[in-house]
Amino acid sequence: MPGPSRLMKLDQLHGTELGTKTARVIVRDRYPATAKDVPTAVVSMQNVLESMKHELLEVGSWLNVMGYIRMAPGNADTSEDGAAKRSRRKTQQNFTFVDATMIWSAGAVRVEKYNDALTDLQRASYQAG
Repeated sequence: MPGPSRLMKLDQLHGTELGTKTARVIVRDRYPATAKDVPTAVVSMQNVLESMKHELLEVGSWLNVMGYIRMAPGNADTSEDGAAKRSRRKTQQNFTFVDATMIWSAGAVRVEKYNDALTDLQRASYQAG
């Protein structure tokens, strides 16, 4: 049985164990997206497509995502040789793959206040647990 959801910032996903249930993930929290070291989550919406509203997919929308950390499709591909894999890895941006079970609007977000509040909630949760 999976454990409870944990509230996490986007940049905390990278080292998260596969299968971990997550909540409230901002897909990309900096602009431009081409900037170096932008925390990124690739979110599969397969399970939530029927309930998705187009407004959620507009550039600049802030989202809350609940889902599971999974291995990205194609990561298990063993057909490439080692040099090709290393070359492809260097050109790809680091990301975490999330299999969404729920997505909803975060509304208007003040990034600094959001990050401070989230850090406080995580600290309180850690101290309580």
